[in-house]
Amino acid sequence: MSQATATVAAYPMPPEGPSVVGAGRVQDYRLESVAFMHALVALAAKLVTIDGAANKAEYEMFHALFVENATVDTAQARSWFVQRGGDTSPALQYARQVAAMTPGETALHTDLIQRLVRVAMADAPLNAAELELLRMVAEVFGFAGEAFRGFITPQGSQGAVSPYALLGVSARASDKELRDHYMARVQSLHPDRYHGAGASAETLALLSDQLAALNAAYRSVQQARTKKTSRTTAAVKSWWGRRNTKGASS
Repeated sequence: MSQATATVAAYPMPPEGPSVVGAGRVQDYRLESVAFMHALVALAAKLVTIDGAANKAEYEMFHALFVENATVDTAQARSWFVQRGGDTSPALQYARQVAAMTPGETALHTDLIQRLVRVAMADAPLNAAELELLRMVAEVFGFAGEAFRGFITPQGSQGAVSPYALLGVSARASDKELRDHYMARVQSLHPDRYHGAGASAETLALLSDQLAALNAAYRSVQQARTKKTSRTTAAVKSWWGRRNTKGASS
């Protein structure tokens, strides 16, 4: 049994119930084809395990986005996920199967990429391996260059993103915890690490964008914390001043 298989097998199957995201475009598609659903589950499993064993957060997001409200049996989908996540079959073979069975379904392919991004980000911001696979899957579906970049806004989120969310830490983290986490993220995202590892120019550009967003978020948090400390210090000094003045006059 592989590490990925052993890890996911340790999780109980999520309870049946309504999807947390509702019946979206993926579930609306006519899923009479077992082959289609198998390819879809396998693709998600390959993405989740590309950087190591699947964890609980990733598996639960996969279940919510690809299994609930689908026609496939939960136990069957889980079995496919475990098997494909633990074998050596190429991820792009499943992307090509999905594309071949859904020609011209741009809305479906868009929804699918968006869900895959959410699954990949369930436990942490996107890393280079996940970005590279997502880029190649998007190309299979006909999205390249700027079209793919549209799916990967800073850390894959649409709209405004809080600096803490971008950094992946709690607002309650200490200054040391914040810096340690930031430095670790810088090391994991820095494009120089991947120049010699075969990463595409598109992935390197996306890593540079994410690194810039990470640096901006860290500066923003530092500035906010400095201002808060200054206000607190000023308030304490003001209180002591009033207290000492009152004591001197009494």
